[in-house]
Amino acid sequence: MARKADKSENQEVATQVAEQSNYVAWEQKSNVERMESFNGYVKSIAKQTKNG
Repeated sequence: MARKADKSENQEVATQVAEQSNYVAWEQKSNVERMESFNGYVKSIAKQTKNG
């Protein structure tokens, strides 16, 4: 039979899970920001091409 994990082990796992999900959320946010700035860059080039 598996032994019961003590409180500190559970806390450690919970902390690791929280840190990972924070990192994933941060990474997704920065990917979205990169895409938005890239889209803005592409639009500004398109504008210059039309005007020129």
